[in-house]
Amino acid sequence: MTVHRITYTSKHGHPRMGRVYGAPDCDSAATWLNARYDGLTIRAVDAINENAARYWGEQDLGQFGR
Repeated sequence: MTVHRITYTSKHGHPRMGRVYGAPDCDSAATWLNARYDGLTIRAVDAINENAARYWGEQDLGQFGR
């Protein structure tokens, strides 16, 4: 499964990092996250290995398309 690590700033101005599962590409992951959570500022999106996502322990932001 494709996993994208997303670095963003919350609507309250706090830097955060999380992951989105199943997005076909980085742009889709960022667009989906912006639609789901209002007020975010996306800083970076990287495609990563699923094992790496678990290792770093980032916040799970959801499954793409759900």
